[in-house]
Amino acid sequence: MTGIFGKLRVGMNVFDRSGDKIGIIRAVEPGQIDAPPGLLTYTGGSLSPPGEVLSTPASGLPMVRRHRLRRKGYIQIGSETGGKDLFEPFDAVGRVAGSIVRLSVKCCRSEEE
Repeated sequence: MTGIFGKLRVGMNVFDRSGDKIGIIRAVEPGQIDAPPGLLTYTGGSLSPPGEVLSTPASGLPMVRRHRLRRKGYIQIGSETGGKDLFEPFDAVGRVAGSIVRLSVKCCRSEEE
């Protein structure tokens, strides 16, 4: 995923696997894929490494999903229709070409899952 991470930039257009535009990248957050699972701890509603408080827009997501995003890295996708932002792990990115990101997943799943 290092190659994909290096290509992602704030402001890129994001499309799902059906070709529907779902928004633009608001943030690109690197993951901690090499961190052992026990390194991240659940404290006060957030996942964080020992001694660090994790404050992220994804904090309203279920704990398991936040943990996965934190470990793998993610993109925050801003809706152009005023809806809630989406958060997708790097492994959901299928292709990056120019200023276009194509996901390998169909949008739009609820972030409340």
